[in-house]
Amino acid sequence: MSKAKSWASTLRLPKSTFPPRPLPHARDHYIRRCADDLYRWQSANRPADDEFVLHDGPPYANGDLHAGHALNKILKDMVLRVKVQQGSRVSYVPGWDCHGLPIEMKAVGAEQGKRMSPGEVRKAARKLASKTVDKQMKGFKSYAVMADWDARWTTMDKAYELRQLRLFQAMAHRGLIYRRYKPVYWSPSSGTALAEAELEYNENHVSRAAYVRLRVVAGHEGLPGLDNVEGNMYAIVWTTTPWTLPANRAIAVNKDLEYHVVRVGRDAYLVAANCFDRVAGVAEFGPPPESMMGTIYGDRLTQLRYINPLLGRNSEPLPFIHADFVSADSGSGLVHCAPGHGFDDYLASLELGIPVVAPVDGDGLFTAEAYPDDPDRLRGRPVLKSGAAAVLDLLGSDVIQVHEHRHKYPYDWRTKEPVIIRATAQWFADVSHIKEDALAALQSVQFIPEAGRNRLEAFVCSRSEWCISRQRVWGVPIPALYDPDGNAIMDDDVVDHIISVIEQRGIDAWWSDAPDDEAWVPQRLRSGPPLTRGRDTMDVWFDSGTSWTMLGGRQADLYLEGSDQHRGWFQSSLLTRVAATADHAASGATTNTLGLSPFKTLITHGFTLDPEGRKMSKSLGNVVSPDEVMDGSLLPPLKPRKKSGNNAPVKDALGPDALRLWVASCNYSRDVALGQPVLKTIHEALVKYRTTIRMLTGSMHADARTAPLTALDQIALLQLGDTMAEVARHYDAYMFKRAFAEINRWVANDLSAFYLEALKDRLYCGDGGGVLEPLFVGFLRMLAPLAPVLVEEAWDHRPEWLKQEQDADPVEADKHHPLRQLYSAPLIDPKRLTIPEERLRDALPVIQSTHAAIKAALERARADKVLGSSLQCVVKLEVPEGSHAHKTLERFKDELPAMFVVSEVELKEKRSSGEDVEEKEENEEHEWKYCEDIEGGGTAWVLSPRQDKCSRCWSENVNHLAFISIILVWNLGWMAKLKLKSCTELTETLWLQTQQTSSNAAMDILKVLSRGIKPTQKNKPQPTAALPSAGAAPQPQLFHDPVASRGKKRKRRKNKDDGTDDRNDGDEDASDVDYFAPKKPAAEPIPAEVDDANKRRKIKLLDEDEGKQILRSHRLKFTVLSDTRPADDSKDEPSKSKKQKKEKDKKDKKAGKQNKDGKQEAKKDDKKQIFPQPLNAFGELHHSYDVPAKLAANIYAQGFRVPTEVQLGSLPLLLRPETALKKSSITVPGIERGADFLAVAPTGSGKTITFLIPAIDGVLRRRAELGRSADEHVLEVVIVAPTRELATQIVNEGRKLAIGTGVRVVLMKRTLRLPAEEVEVEGENEDGSSEAGSDEQSGSESDSDKETTDGTKPPARVDILVTTPRTLLNFLTAKRGVRRVLPAVRSLVLDEADVLLDPVFHDQTMGIWRACTHPDVGLTCWSATMASSIEALITKQLVQRVGRGSSPRPLIRLVVGLKDTAVPNITHKLMYTATEQGKLLALRQLLHPASSADSGPPLRPPFLVFTQTIERAQALHDELRYDIPIEAGGSARVAALHSSMSESARSRVMARFRAGEVWVLITTDVLARGVDFAGVNGVVNYDVPTSAAGYVHRAGRTGRAGREGGVAVTFYTKDDIPFVKSVANVIAASEQQAGRTGEAAAVQKWLLDALPDVAKEDRRKLKVRGVESRRSGAGAAAISTKSKWERQREKRRAQAVEASKKRKRQRRTEGESESGGESGGKGAGQEEDEWSGLDD
Repeated sequence: MSKAKSWASTLRLPKSTFPPRPLPHARDHYIRRCADDLYRWQSANRPADDEFVLHDGPPYANGDLHAGHALNKILKDMVLRVKVQQGSRVSYVPGWDCHGLPIEMKAVGAEQGKRMSPGEVRKAARKLASKTVDKQMKGFKSYAVMADWDARWTTMDKAYELRQLRLFQAMAHRGLIYRRYKPVYWSPSSGTALAEAELEYNENHVSRAAYVRLRVVAGHEGLPGLDNVEGNMYAIVWTTTPWTLPANRAIAVNKDLEYHVVRVGRDAYLVAANCFDRVAGVAEFGPPPESMMGTIYGDRLTQLRYINPLLGRNSEPLPFIHADFVSADSGSGLVHCAPGHGFDDYLASLELGIPVVAPVDGDGLFTAEAYPDDPDRLRGRPVLKSGAAAVLDLLGSDVIQVHEHRHKYPYDWRTKEPVIIRATAQWFADVSHIKEDALAALQSVQFIPEAGRNRLEAFVCSRSEWCISRQRVWGVPIPALYDPDGNAIMDDDVVDHIISVIEQRGIDAWWSDAPDDEAWVPQRLRSGPPLTRGRDTMDVWFDSGTSWTMLGGRQADLYLEGSDQHRGWFQSSLLTRVAATADHAASGATTNTLGLSPFKTLITHGFTLDPEGRKMSKSLGNVVSPDEVMDGSLLPPLKPRKKSGNNAPVKDALGPDALRLWVASCNYSRDVALGQPVLKTIHEALVKYRTTIRMLTGSMHADARTAPLTALDQIALLQLGDTMAEVARHYDAYMFKRAFAEINRWVANDLSAFYLEALKDRLYCGDGGGVLEPLFVGFLRMLAPLAPVLVEEAWDHRPEWLKQEQDADPVEADKHHPLRQLYSAPLIDPKRLTIPEERLRDALPVIQSTHAAIKAALERARADKVLGSSLQCVVKLEVPEGSHAHKTLERFKDELPAMFVVSEVELKEKRSSGEDVEEKEENEEHEWKYCEDIEGGGTAWVLSPRQDKCSRCWSENVNHLAFISIILVWNLGWMAKLKLKSCTELTETLWLQTQQTSSNAAMDILKVLSRGIKPTQKNKPQPTAALPSAGAAPQPQLFHDPVASRGKKRKRRKNKDDGTDDRNDGDEDASDVDYFAPKKPAAEPIPAEVDDANKRRKIKLLDEDEGKQILRSHRLKFTVLSDTRPADDSKDEPSKSKKQKKEKDKKDKKAGKQNKDGKQEAKKDDKKQIFPQPLNAFGELHHSYDVPAKLAANIYAQGFRVPTEVQLGSLPLLLRPETALKKSSITVPGIERGADFLAVAPTGSGKTITFLIPAIDGVLRRRAELGRSADEHVLEVVIVAPTRELATQIVNEGRKLAIGTGVRVVLMKRTLRLPAEEVEVEGENEDGSSEAGSDEQSGSESDSDKETTDGTKPPARVDILVTTPRTLLNFLTAKRGVRRVLPAVRSLVLDEADVLLDPVFHDQTMGIWRACTHPDVGLTCWSATMASSIEALITKQLVQRVGRGSSPRPLIRLVVGLKDTAVPNITHKLMYTATEQGKLLALRQLLHPASSADSGPPLRPPFLVFTQTIERAQALHDELRYDIPIEAGGSARVAALHSSMSESARSRVMARFRAGEVWVLITTDVLARGVDFAGVNGVVNYDVPTSAAGYVHRAGRTGRAGREGGVAVTFYTKDDIPFVKSVANVIAASEQQAGRTGEAAAVQKWLLDALPDVAKEDRRKLKVRGVESRRSGAGAAAISTKSKWERQREKRRAQAVEASKKRKRQRRTEGESESGGESGGKGAGQEEDEWSGLDD
């Protein structure tokens, strides 16, 4: 037996039957147990006197289920499961709405239905509804929704219909039901009347509007201005519905308005005074003084009479009437009234007895009454189409003007067609008499969200009556009889008789029985005139609104539906219940409203949207089915299992839990998005849950119940209890999103990263103790409402010992089931807890802060690749003596190694400054060391071990090896018997045994084994081969042109104080540093002698000529773009043509040449060039520019000695502008207040440090000036970066520079609350643009996230805030109608400014800029490229701010090199590959070079590959992942990085990349700015960059900070030829700067001449869309036609053959290799087999 196997036999590795993915064949089984069985169990075992009733809002039974259905039903199920956990019995009976037009139309069709009898239509509709109900119910069950499915109800059930008729009878008895001929909304497309709730409004409806004149024929006698009319008098009316003019019966005026009598020729026109200007252009009025004949108030116009020519030759004159709705806001101030086609018209005419006429039939066609003189002229014309034009033709010359008018118009919500208002005889429910009761009933209702109250109350207040009749067949009939004259007869006796007949014959008999069947007529009415049954049916909202009658008069505890139900089911349920059950006194006033509402709580949710925020619809093709979520269709397929024989893609089907967790993750109070990006996050969380459960179920042991609890165990229980309490609080408030987030936080931080990580040694190598069982049960309890199928499955796979114990008593087993347990039931016997909870809570912050510091130091060690497992180190903690932290750590000292997962923890008191030297010498004994400050005081040191690694537990303890070997000799089960927690306890116990027994045999074994132990080499840092971009920069500056001074070359000066050359100060040998060039592990102070020398040294300022030559040698150009003062209008010149401007430029240029003194150069757009003092070394910052000593020390400690170009030029100007320009001959107005700054410098040139140093310096300087203490923090600096990765890097760099200064550099998070002021806004920004885009665009944060920032939590202590645009803007705009501002911010920094001011981020960035309201706020912008449009935008905004009162400051631009030229110290290669296949072949040649002659430029790892789209990045990754042999790392060496990945996934990839595990990283331009790729040796542009700037940013990833440059290879195909010249020009310019010309140039002149110029429009399209043939879509992402699985098989076959040959070679030298010992490092022969395919 090998040693590895012997150790394995002593370990308790997890063994679980829980599968990593749910098994499809078991899904239905688990759903039945966690849904149907659980519902029956709780109905029998939960108390009947504590019942929670959730009344179902019936879904419509006319189609397949969609995501909105799933959202609704799962939310209801979560509520029910929470209530069961709280001990209540729940009642939930699902229902369906089965009547109405949509089902009828779908069942028979519009045309076919007209040819069918009512009985046939109803039969077809019932069949369709029944089938749909069964299908939808099956779907709902598949979501694991528990309910009383056997008792389900539908609105077409006979019992339901009879209850509905009884309710109708009760309302009619109270006089609330009546029939009236009046206008209603009528849908010609549906052929029925509609209620307000059945409408939707089209904001862009276009109507044919017209101004029409109607002749006044009488009543004008004695009115001023009307007696002298020579011709005719006309009233001008304006209408958007000319088709209603045949129904015109009056003209309405407002008695309080003034009306002008206007002369037009011989005629006169009436028009409102305030409408004169509007109508004048239409009616061709003359000038007001000449055309005005008189003015009269509207109350005197009511005596006029006019003629409507459409009513016929013999029609009577019609009246003018007063109406309050008439205004001068539109039209002419005179309104034509058609009582049969308008609600206001009807009410105004009703009191005056004006007849109601509507000559339009049910299909929306004119009847013969529309034009009596010639009925055929209008009869049969559709009023919404040709009818309006036909009416206007009949009016002829009386039509003054016709035009199109866009306005809001009602549409049928089912057919999406416009409706009309048409007077018909309809049945109505009187709402006005119950409105007050309904509003009063809502006072006791809880609304979630609270905004729902206002919405529902508004709908109730705006309604006075409810049209409840519909002209359809499929529905519940209105129980009324009609006499031959059409008069309705409906009283209690009639309704009661009709209901009794329906009980006997069924409701279908109402339509199928003979019309003269007297069985339907009460006996007392049979002797009178013959009566017939009506054909109207009840509104479907009346159908579903009466569903509360199923509860037997009891209020439902909860109604939960979509927000559209405020005007639908919520309202109809409320009105019918109040109407039927309110206790009315004789006066009609309600005497009791308590309990009138059908619901106690009302929850509303939003609609489902696609990832782009669009409403899901079939026409857009973006509808997502819940089944697609459950079966994994929307996610990438799983990798086929090895040896499965099936290479077909396998869907990653996670079942209903994936769908339910999506619902749980949503802020359901708003519209929610559903798509692949959202589901990927849910998928990761669910996989994490399953992995955690698998770990727990495989590691629980029965003896853990009796094992003593450690402090770590009790901390885990405390954290679990706190999390469960927080989750319970969110569940109780129905805030599932927050509960879901809290569970995820606990799993990731408390459980996985802390407890399980610390427990592994004890689990695997010790007694298997711990508190995994209560953690497992608590975890499942929290998940029970969200993912019941997962909980059921996990419980089914609990350890066998737990099953046997519980299955012995089924009743007890039910009590222990997490789905059936009370949420508050205890998880562990309190008697087992040995540490008081108060003491644990007191100790926990200290342990957590110490743990965080140790983790930070460990990560730095891992980044430097000196550490793998955390057990390969020891920790020394230095904390102040007597402090709370010291006492706490001392109390738990024995458990600290296990808590922090290290081999040893040494606790020391914080030494005085005099003892630091001794401590430092002690730490020097270790090969490596890292330290981090502990929050609250103290330091954590992570040190290399001085003992050897235990092969069993990996702890660095030499004694473990010997004593564990003794166990193998004595008894392998000894640890479990003694309940030992780790190898350490085992060692101590064995040592005591050997001392007590004086076992010579044991001591001999110890002696022998100890001799055999050799020091491990694994943790020693291995030197890295010198790579092109490795190590610290020998010269961080890019440009070193000769410096001329008085005709001689000016050499760099030696630093006389330290005797070193500035250029090499502090550099490390490149061969001793890995290619990622980590910073020094610990900050070191500036040596005292250096600091003293700096203080003594006084730098003499250079004169302007010297400074100018130095700046020019480094290719630095400073330009004053604008002084940002508002322009003087008096000096504005008139606009000039291009030719005039060109001539002026020539004159200016000529004038400049004639200037002999050279002091005044020719002007160019009023821009001046300046030459500030250069920074020769960072040491000058402290003594020459007054940078605080601590900041200077931190700069020194970080290894900064020689500044890069951007630092050399920028820092003096940004820190102390007066000093920097002291020797300048050019005056810059306003420089004493500082300058706004634009820096355009190559990628990797040190811009981050350049803006961080002035930011920290400014905070410290203002703190000193104002006398603030270090504990007072004011947000003074905001740094904006486009991506979170970049923002995180800026924070890390800033914190290193701010060590010990008291300056807090903080990363903006969603929950962070900043010190801000709130101002009210009116919806528009200062420049007139609307506020930043919708939150749904990014992922943005939901309302629930924003609420966190509005809470009572105090503002964060922050001096410098680093943020992405969206995160900060969400905080600033969290409250509707209120905008937060940051008045204390003095500096705004835009990193990658060209991205932040691009259209994608423009609105967000400008919103942040506007929020910085301090008058002296400064702006600095940094980027590698800067378009002139960006400069113009910045200049414009600065000028506008000055105009609003801000202090004017100059705007200065620094350009390093050329604005659009890449770093010249890299090798460029432009390769033509003709086709896509050629590109793939060329890339593989770079991976596997045959020889230096044919393989292109040398390319060594690591390198980046850029593609145009995410899809292509993924496809290329799939293609290349098997190109690297297994012995070289295989597919793990290739990774993809793109924005569709989650943040955690991107972080993992970058961690592997920085650790050197990934050699080839495939990415897109989106993340090129957001990740620091320092040390990259090559860049491959697999797809051509979309712009010259894009090439600059890509190529700039290599050759950073002056290192020897890497390689940038760009492939282009025939598709790229029209666009590639812009890239070729950049390469040519870079090569020219580097001095590579002629044959040595990467781009030859003939190629530049041959390539076509890129048109401006093509450049724009390329930047926005990329190359069309590679855009996202079908086939666009294809890289190879061969399946990746086929390539994998081929690769494995070839590798198997090679491995066989290798084994044969090894057998020949086996004897030699055995002599190599057990070293942890590589053998000598191993280097020969290492893959070198990426080398030259």
